[in-house]
Amino acid sequence: MGIKTFDIQSTDSLPSFCDPKELTHYKMLLSLAEPSMLIDNVAGTMSAASISNAILPVTINDNAYNTSWVCSPYTAFISYAKLELKKIKSAFIRASLLLLINSFDGLLKKAHIDSVISINNFFLSTNLYPAADLKAEELNKYIQSLVKQYPNHAIVFRSLNEHTNLNLMRELKACGCKLSPSRQVYIFDKGIKGSSSCKGYISDLKLLKNVKGFSLCFNKNITSQDYEQIAHLYRKLYIDKYSIYNPIFNAKYIKHSHETGFIEYAGLRDKNGVLQAIIGCYDRTNITTAPIVGYNTDLPQKIGLYRMLMAYCIERAYTKGYVLNLSSGASEFKMHRGGVPFIEYSAVYTKHLKPLPKFTWQMLWGILSCIVAPIMKRFKL
Repeated sequence: MGIKTFDIQSTDSLPSFCDPKELTHYKMLLSLAEPSMLIDNVAGTMSAASISNAILPVTINDNAYNTSWVCSPYTAFISYAKLELKKIKSAFIRASLLLLINSFDGLLKKAHIDSVISINNFFLSTNLYPAADLKAEELNKYIQSLVKQYPNHAIVFRSLNEHTNLNLMRELKACGCKLSPSRQVYIFDKGIKGSSSCKGYISDLKLLKNVKGFSLCFNKNITSQDYEQIAHLYRKLYIDKYSIYNPIFNAKYIKHSHETGFIEYAGLRDKNGVLQAIIGCYDRTNITTAPIVGYNTDLPQKIGLYRMLMAYCIERAYTKGYVLNLSSGASEFKMHRGGVPFIEYSAVYTKHLKPLPKFTWQMLWGILSCIVAPIMKRFKL
């Protein structure tokens, strides 16, 4: 089987697709040929690989400081981390972590921490992997081919957790990758917890099914006139309210992700037909996640727009028989609706790097594993 690199601009090397869903991944990959055209705060260039009939987008980054954390380790470890500190109630722990973060700022830049090759990176907060059974031998051959081409770049596989990616994590570890904790995500799976019986979920679903003043619209009812509004609603929540370091998906991104079928949208329209809430679900094999969520934060919270979006997303997953990875954040809300916390990891290969960047990555791994991961669990970051 093996992993094969191919030129996204050349149809001569195009894999044959049996699964129509994988074809949507290829179409979206072509749309992302120049990522910054669709996502305002990302940098880097795109390549790709294929495994069996599945697509693995590959991003190549250098010095992307203070762009989005989905392409910049520096942003994830420094810029975004500083913003996350406000969630920690203990002033002592907050101050101690800020001191630690600031002490690494210069070192990370000197070590060129943003020189990374990210495998299977669609610039989403949660990237989903194909069903292909990747083995250590195949993975190592591919990693070594990248090492020859990019000897100064770390090789990174993001968005791994022990519930949905345990086998892949074991194989990557066998290749010599270090598993570095990155955040805590929330998994909805009837196999591990009966989320459908949680009072919060039941209450939210009842609100959605009896909503007044709004109507639920599905993917087929989303039109080109909605793209700007969807980007606006997403920005109001994920950028204005949460963090400028989240990926800023613009209207062009919404257009391409909708037209290719890469993301399936649903929303709530008001009496005038204007979208006031939106959710976009991304599926791969039997797993789903929601990279696009937004609502009009100026409307009264008692309306429950966010609650209804989450109820729709959870119900959709259960109806389709999917495992739902609802990413990080809003931890209490998600657990009260049946979400189970799992630490998410990045598998990082650094054996080929020069001493300073290799030492820096190893030091980060130690700090994240021994200090940050326990704090993430305690404070539900």
